[in-house]
Amino acid sequence: MACTDLLPPGRDRKPNALVQVSVIDPHKQLLVSHACTEIVDANKDPLFLTGVTFPSEYPASPETLVKLTVYDAKDKSQESFKYDLKEVPAM
Repeated sequence: MACTDLLPPGRDRKPNALVQVSVIDPHKQLLVSHACTEIVDANKDPLFLTGVTFPSEYPASPETLVKLTVYDAKDKSQESFKYDLKEVPAM
């Protein structure tokens, strides 16, 4: 999975991307923050150095969802994606 061709939040600057990974447990109806990447400054095609993993003992059910939110760290504009935990692409 990659963030590519991110749109700039303003005409005069490039995006400052940050990805937040949250887990949604449908049984408990909770959204729990799991991990976050570092901020990649001024790049429309950011390459993140921080990996996000789920250990094999992670308490997930087949209905558990993963929410990926891509933020511009300076203006908090965002775009979100949701995946079943078993279908999350490698990041």
